[in-house]
Amino acid sequence: MRRYTVEEKWKIIIKYGKITPNISIFVSSYNISRQTLINWCDRYDKFGIEGLTNSKTSRDEMVKQLQNENKKLKKHWTKT
Repeated sequence: MRRYTVEEKWKIIIKYGKITPNISIFVSSYNISRQTLINWCDRYDKFGIEGLTNSKTSRDEMVKQLQNENKKLKKHWTKT
C-alpha cells in the first residue's frame, strides 16, 4: 500500500469534509481503507496537521506534550 505524505493526507481530509461523499466510494478512489481515513481525521482533529506525520515517535511526543499541558491546566484550575 502507498504511503501518503502529510500534505496529501491533509488534502484528502479537507476534500472529504467539503463534499461529504459516500465514504466507501471516497476511500476506494484513494486506495485507502475506511479505518485509515477515520484515523487520519481523528488525529487531525486532536493534533492538527502534525498529527498526520508517519512517525510514531513524533505522535508519542505530541501525546506526552499534551498530557503535560493537561496536568499543568488541572493544577492551575484546582488552585483557583
